[in-house]
Amino acid sequence: MLCRARHKTHPESRLSDPATKITRPRLQPSEVDRLARRFEDRSAEDLLGWATDHFGDALALSTSFQITGMVLLDMLSRIS
Repeated sequence: MLCRARHKTHPESRLSDPATKITRPRLQPSEVDRLARRFEDRSAEDLLGWATDHFGDALALSTSFQITGMVLLDMLSRIS
């Protein structure tokens, strides 16, 4: 199970799903560009760790269950 998000954002930058009562952090395009530069030379574990902290229970990983996808699933399970 994933940990709760510790990252605080402004209420306007979050999306809510009334059906599940989960509030999801929302990234602005400028944040995506900044994060792409920040993680460009970092490990997959660093990126998954950040995503776990930032998105908490709303984090989802999609994979086709090929070799690389299974590696990412294993990394995420160890991080969370």
